[in-house]
Amino acid sequence: MPFGFSTCYHANNTEYVGSDEFIQLMISKGALFGWYFTYIPVGKDAPLSLVASPAQRSYMLKRVREIRAQRPLFVLDFWNDGNYVDGCIAGGRRYFHINAHGDREPCAFIQYACENIHDKPLLEALKNPMIKAYHDHQPCNTDMFRPCPMFDNPEILVEMVNQSGAKSTQEPLSAESVEQLYQKCKPIADKLKPVADKLCQSYQEES
Repeated sequence: MPFGFSTCYHANNTEYVGSDEFIQLMISKGALFGWYFTYIPVGKDAPLSLVASPAQRSYMLKRVREIRAQRPLFVLDFWNDGNYVDGCIAGGRRYFHINAHGDREPCAFIQYACENIHDKPLLEALKNPMIKAYHDHQPCNTDMFRPCPMFDNPEILVEMVNQSGAKSTQEPLSAESVEQLYQKCKPIADKLKPVADKLCQSYQEES
């Protein structure tokens, strides 16, 4: 049966999960594809020390392309492959997320919603205010290596949540306001911006 792997890369494991050693292990197990996701500090007590640095995100951008070109394994990076899909694919553009309680979230990482699956038929989800606000803001950036409206452009998430009246869907002990999430993500986004913009320009020139 065809199968793949899903890996979260963070400050302590990026170089390993992007290494030839790790990729060869996945190939030896029979994996045919793989997804990479960068660590996102969602939740009130999520440690910021695990956030991958701009250099590590740049490393993964390069490594994912090398692996695809050189190894019998198709891998994708949810962030660094934004240029192939014109930015973020969430919010109903390609998918949205329904959590264990039935809340209709635009993305598994963006845990805010204004409707539950028990309230209306599934197709009505694409008309709810949070999904519509998400749609109206896509793409969130002309730099496709900064596609995320939460992690890379957190001011956009604040606008969407406040515009739609969405509420946090996190468990009470970990719940945080969108303003609190912004305060965490904004410094991270600011550090990434000059690095990602340079990479974006470089890849545009090559293509």
